[in-house]
Amino acid sequence: MKGFAETPGELCPDCEAGPGRENACVGAGTPYEMWHTPDCPQWTIMQIGWEAGSRQSKEQDAWARDLFPAAHECLKQAAAALPSHTPAQLFDDALTELVQAQADTTGFVVLHRWAEILERHFPPPTAGPRAHHRVSAARRSRPNVVRPRRRPRSEAGAGGSARVRPRRR
Repeated sequence: MKGFAETPGELCPDCEAGPGRENACVGAGTPYEMWHTPDCPQWTIMQIGWEAGSRQSKEQDAWARDLFPAAHECLKQAAAALPSHTPAQLFDDALTELVQAQADTTGFVVLHRWAEILERHFPPPTAGPRAHHRVSAARRSRPNVVRPRRRPRSEAGAGGSARVRPRRR
């Protein structure tokens, strides 16, 4: 029992309903809509599933609202206990800020907010000397940033070349 059409014009095998005032439409506005009468078994099963899903979602939200403040506090305490100026501190700072952003909203943290936070803690590599100059400046001002080691010029090659040139003696 699916309750929805997989092909255009498909009728419900239980009630064989069509458009009507008293009938319910699943998938309205799509080519795969299916109509059901109020007493159709498939329609009843679909409604029970929706109500159960809604109830479960409300229960999960209530559980999370009760648990989140305590878990958030534990995260802050654990973050405060970490030694500073370590590579783990970068991840901890980002995670703590993301969790705080979630605590400050009633829904989900939106994608652009995630991007702002992650870019602040983990700036993307620069494409050229002036690309992301504001991020680079912000990163230089943070004392606990671990920067990757640069390869010696003999390994990197002159002018960004991939091949290694022998030294002249």
